[in-house]
Amino acid sequence: MHSNHTKNCKICNSAATLVKENHQGYIKGSSFDIYHCSACDTSFADCENFSTDIYQFIYSDPARTPGYNRYYFYADSIKRVSRPLDYLSNFEPMYWAVRKILSEQYTDKKFNILEVGSGLGYLTYAIREEGYNITGLDISENAVRDATNRFGDYFIAADIFEYYKTKAKSYDLIIMTEVIEHLEDPKPFIECVLEMLKDGGQVVITTPNRTVNDTAALWSTELPPVHLWWFSEQSVKALARELSCNSKMLDFTDFNRTHFDKMRFKIYKAYDYGPTLDMTGKLIHPQSWTPPGRAGLKNILQRVAAIVSAYEPFNTLLTRKEYPIHKSSTLAFMLSKRK
Repeated sequence: MHSNHTKNCKICNSAATLVKENHQGYIKGSSFDIYHCSACDTSFADCENFSTDIYQFIYSDPARTPGYNRYYFYADSIKRVSRPLDYLSNFEPMYWAVRKILSEQYTDKKFNILEVGSGLGYLTYAIREEGYNITGLDISENAVRDATNRFGDYFIAADIFEYYKTKAKSYDLIIMTEVIEHLEDPKPFIECVLEMLKDGGQVVITTPNRTVNDTAALWSTELPPVHLWWFSEQSVKALARELSCNSKMLDFTDFNRTHFDKMRFKIYKAYDYGPTLDMTGKLIHPQSWTPPGRAGLKNILQRVAAIVSAYEPFNTLLTRKEYPIHKSSTLAFMLSKRK
């Protein structure tokens, strides 16, 4: 490693330092350099030869691709439940965050909502089942075709850089869950999204949270080039400043009181990500995903641990100081244009 190597940070325009050369990539045998910007506490991968072709391999077998198999499960199971948004929000903090924002700030179902990066379509469907006027947008024509066939004709295939040009001030709320970490350059993308907001509108964004990880961790999220960015709370503040936006972080205290996340606890050992695909694009360790059982002894004990750790002195004794109860392994924040 050559610590004097630097690269411009696209979030805050400061000099980011090379912290790891030839870090293992998502495909076995591939490698990427990892940079960290101390000015905004953002990590990113240098992917000059970035290609979206990798997603063709991932979505050729989404039911068995680790990290994506749960999305396939949601899409496959969600039409069989009575309250789809409640169902999703019980599994993951990012869906809980969306549900909380909708229930507290968007009680009028007449609001015009857009989900950017709707993928398999189940979140758009779940929100629509709550009575909201929402459209799903994705760049993949295949994803939009499949979502339309499964859930209904309220999905659009388009590139955001073209779509926004005819949609100025069209939406009250725009939702982007787990999208920005995949983008080669997030800032101009979000600029386009902001242009589509009505006066007083908001965009809610979720992404993996670097802040709650061990400060020594160089890259503890999906390997490049699937994830190209690893954001922190400082990243959000810098992004908002660069885009002349207001920003607000979501408080996850209520979620953490009843949901166990092993990352919060001192016994947690950082997960070591290994390659997912071999050099031909085939899965190295294919696996299906099923939701954790609610009645098993392990899950009962985890739920008890979550409840107990919400109170002192157990919170101090059991949980990591980097991961207080109001934070989450998911970073959820809202951006709105300054008046």
